[in-house]
Amino acid sequence: MMFIKKNWNEITIADYEKIKEIGESDFTELDKEIQILSLLTGEDEDKILNLSIEEYAHLKSELQFLSEFNFEKDKTPTQVIIQGKKFNVNYNLKNYSIAQYVDFEQFNKAKNTAGVLSTILIPEGEKYGVSDNVELIQNNLPFPVAQSIYFFWYRKSLDSIHNLLQSCFQTRLPMMTRIRLRLKKWMKCIFG
Repeated sequence: MMFIKKNWNEITIADYEKIKEIGESDFTELDKEIQILSLLTGEDEDKILNLSIEEYAHLKSELQFLSEFNFEKDKTPTQVIIQGKKFNVNYNLKNYSIAQYVDFEQFNKAKNTAGVLSTILIPEGEKYGVSDNVELIQNNLPFPVAQSIYFFWYRKSLDSIHNLLQSCFQTRLPMMTRIRLRLKKWMKCIFG
């Protein structure tokens, strides 16, 4: 029997993006299965096509986990190790540099998950800089870990933005009230 990745923890971001691309393609379901089996076994499609029906059915049954994805949204790692390299997870927007935020926006706009994560995952003992880690993250970070980090970061960033807006609103409210009253007075003078 040939090796096949059998659970989400063995799926990297790169694997997930390829599986998603295959799933959204116009290929037949059989062609999609063959491409996904090729990806998850590391074998070329010709080798998959030359399997016996029994071997193919066994490998196909191993794909069941793909339809059962439940990432742990309550699990929030503060540090991850990728290929022996330690990364601290920066969930706090207040600690972001302008460059980090600009990179985040560009990667997010390009829908580059590993790029986005490279702005969140900072190598231990280093400050944020131009990341050489996008490829390392792309090809080695298990997809469930990536999803958990991204989900929690997104949730924390929404809370931070909400708090910032609330703070700005409270600070500006007296000034806005004065402006509104002046405008009301001015409108009354002009329009009676």
